[in-house]
Amino acid sequence: MDTLTDEIQSLRRSLRDLVALTTLPTIWAGSTPNDIAESLTDVLLTTCPQLDLIYVVLNRPAAEDRLELVRTRQNLIAGADAQKFGEFFSAYLKTDALNSLTPVSNPLNNDPLNIAVIPMGQSGNAGIVVVGVGADHTLTELDRLALNVATNQAATALQQAQLLTDLRTVSQQKDTAFAQEQAARERMASLQAITAAFSQALTTEQVGHVVVDQMVDSLKAATGVFYLLTENTSTYEVKYRTGKRPSNKNSGDQQRYLVDPNTLPITQVIRSQRPLWLESFQPQNAFQSQLIGGKDHQGAAAILPFVINGQVIGAIEYIFSQAQTFSQEDQDFILAVSHQCAQALENARLYESELKARELLQTRVKLQSIISELGQEALVSYDLPALMNKSAAVLADMLNVEFTKILELLPDENSLLLRAGVGWQEGNIGHTKVDAGSESQAGYSLQSHNPVIVEDLHTETRFTASQLFVEHHVISGVSVVIDGHQGPWGILGVHSSRWRQFTSDDVYFVQSVANILGAALERARLDSLLELQRQRLTNIIATIPGVIWENYHADEHEEMQLVFISAYVETMLGYTVEEALAERHFWIKIFHPEDAEETARAFNRVRQSGGSGIINFRAVHKNGQVIDIHALMITILKDGKPIGKRGVMMDVTERQQLMNAQARYAAMLRRSNEELQQFAYVASHDLQEPLRMVTSYLQIIESRYADKLDNDAHEFIDFAIDGAARMKSLISALLEYSRVEGSEKDFKEFDSQLALEKALANLSLTIEDNMAQITYDVMPRIKADPTQITQLFQNLIGNAIKFQKEKTSEIYIGVERKPYEWQFSVRDNGIGISPEYRERIFVIFQRLHKRNEYPGTGIGLAICKKVVERHGGRIWFESVPDRGTTFYFTIPV
Repeated sequence: MDTLTDEIQSLRRSLRDLVALTTLPTIWAGSTPNDIAESLTDVLLTTCPQLDLIYVVLNRPAAEDRLELVRTRQNLIAGADAQKFGEFFSAYLKTDALNSLTPVSNPLNNDPLNIAVIPMGQSGNAGIVVVGVGADHTLTELDRLALNVATNQAATALQQAQLLTDLRTVSQQKDTAFAQEQAARERMASLQAITAAFSQALTTEQVGHVVVDQMVDSLKAATGVFYLLTENTSTYEVKYRTGKRPSNKNSGDQQRYLVDPNTLPITQVIRSQRPLWLESFQPQNAFQSQLIGGKDHQGAAAILPFVINGQVIGAIEYIFSQAQTFSQEDQDFILAVSHQCAQALENARLYESELKARELLQTRVKLQSIISELGQEALVSYDLPALMNKSAAVLADMLNVEFTKILELLPDENSLLLRAGVGWQEGNIGHTKVDAGSESQAGYSLQSHNPVIVEDLHTETRFTASQLFVEHHVISGVSVVIDGHQGPWGILGVHSSRWRQFTSDDVYFVQSVANILGAALERARLDSLLELQRQRLTNIIATIPGVIWENYHADEHEEMQLVFISAYVETMLGYTVEEALAERHFWIKIFHPEDAEETARAFNRVRQSGGSGIINFRAVHKNGQVIDIHALMITILKDGKPIGKRGVMMDVTERQQLMNAQARYAAMLRRSNEELQQFAYVASHDLQEPLRMVTSYLQIIESRYADKLDNDAHEFIDFAIDGAARMKSLISALLEYSRVEGSEKDFKEFDSQLALEKALANLSLTIEDNMAQITYDVMPRIKADPTQITQLFQNLIGNAIKFQKEKTSEIYIGVERKPYEWQFSVRDNGIGISPEYRERIFVIFQRLHKRNEYPGTGIGLAICKKVVERHGGRIWFESVPDRGTTFYFTIPV
């Protein structure tokens, strides 16, 4: 009875479970197929606790959507692991297998397992369920009924879910169609708005604003970048950018890029002339990284070229912060805008070209006006620093640059000094130096002597940036040479911290200003030289002891007008400069009345001759004193005709008095010389005759009365004869000395070698007796008195042989050419001469030794001195006692 009761209660519970299973579709309403499959496994385990394994496979509309999962009592298995069970159970998937159990091995642990296949829905169209129980278990009828009910309810829920999915799909398709239609309307509206905006855009900048600003909003892009190729097409630059920007202003792109060999996507588009759609890309720089959320994020980009007549003129780049797909409609829309933009750019370029031509003409006119103004100022201004500062400021203003420089090449030519400029930090001007070598832009400009244009110092290969440029972040610039008198004076330059291209007009303007500065510098140099010459002339005039003057007249019939007279007129004639210039007939006024007529005629003769002349006349001082004037005049000619005179007048009153006295003294001297010559003649004839008579009679007395005279008498007679002989020798020497006279008429050009050889011939016996060794140079041709030059050599060589001590005489006669004279020398190895006798030795009849030591009259060197001085030369000696003496004398060339 208890067992039956238990069975009835179990049956009631099973019936209740079956009833509960019929409510499952309501529970699963709105669930996804995956959720229904997972929930079904839970329901089956709850309904049939003896199940060890449940395999569920759901049929989906697409094969790739097939869903498989496995449930054990412990785990839920899905994905690739569940697919392995599907491969295992595929042989047993029979829709009528529920009524029988098929023994298999559990694929999880190889334990014996009995499986049953349960179809879901009609003929298993919703899927298949495979359940397995251990080998010692079975499925009751109620279990089978519950399994059938549960799987059928699941099939119903899956059909409801599929219906709901289909409804949602239809709804989404309607929504998508509506959204596409709305997007198409928005694109059309945007295209119309952009087209209208393009039609009103006149400049490339305005076109850039349209294609960037409006399209970024329309595409919901993070940013847009508008690029244009530069004129040389080797680089392109960012002209405009909008949208999201980097937080760090230094993390953005460069403003300019090389087209080749740069490998950025934008350069690929420019080179290929084809659009590039990057639906997913990694950021390539810090700017893009910030746009899409970091370097590890994916972004998207659309890059399109602007092509006109087969030539790329620029590009547009739209960057999106997330990866996205560009539909055909998106591409068509962006392409349509890019084509319109290209045409708008071409129109803008034509407009800007015309506008630029007008502006260029206006700019040229303005630049020429400024050049003219600076040139005029340079002509009248003497303030070079002010002119330099103004030129630097004008250049900065007209060319819109931050920096201008004027560098002066220093005398060492190794560096340049910043003399003036605009934009540099305080303390640079007047102190900062730049290397003048080819490593700097300034030095390179000096060496090339041509304008040097730099667009970007970062890519410059000809030279490096100077420290001055580095400190001021200079990027571009132009440098030209400022020419000086004998080479470059320095450098004029304009520079910017922005990249820019300088036009030929810009370079011409800079060069023109440099030329003006060069001309101003040259004028300042000439003015300085002129002032120096003026001051020098003023000083010279002030130091000349005479009156310098200048007369002019309009024609030959007009009287001379005094236009200049030096201040010495007051010293010489007593009149001030103002008084002299105010007196129309000043010269007539100062002429001595007795000489006025003749002096005036002399002045006119010089004027009419068209040449120069010297006039000596008497003038009257303002105080009435008569003075002698020596005047030198020269005629001033114009086109071959005399228009004036200039000259100098000197007071020669004292000189005239001296000349008069000199004439008197000369006459007296001539008389004295004549008397001396007469005396010499008498001395040579009349005085020598009594000496010969005395000598003769003494010799007669000595021979006739020899036996009657004692030794003292003989000795006295010898002394008398010797004294008479010495007296005769002195008289002969004096006669010889007096004969060293004459004039330059006795001079003739001859070979002095002949004079030397004749002197050596005259001394041949003396040379032989003393075994003297004589050497000499080749003597030159000179203009002199041959006889006296022979005597000069003979006296000097004779003395060199005479004044010797117990050794062989070694004598050398040399000659050396000096700038204006020949310098002869006679060197010996004799006894030498003490320095204290330097002047005395050339005095007539002066002897340094006793007669018994070295014979002679003491007149030889006096004759040498007189001969040399007669020829306009000098004579002197250098000597070391006991080692020798060298006598020098000169003969003018």
